[in-house]
Amino acid sequence: MGKQAVYRHMEPIRLIPPCLGCHGQPKGAPDMLGYEKDGLEAGDVIGLMSVTIAVSD
Repeated sequence: MGKQAVYRHMEPIRLIPPCLGCHGQPKGAPDMLGYEKDGLEAGDVIGLMSVTIAVSD
């Protein structure tokens, strides 16, 4: 945020079992919508949540 002091917190977003229908095994197999599955497993990191809050002195 330029030179402004900030607090930044980051948390991983992990794949949960209900997501495996589209993102699970086997990699490349069609999911329920016809797209290719990603070949991931429950617990795999699939993203990151970042929250930034400006702080003042």
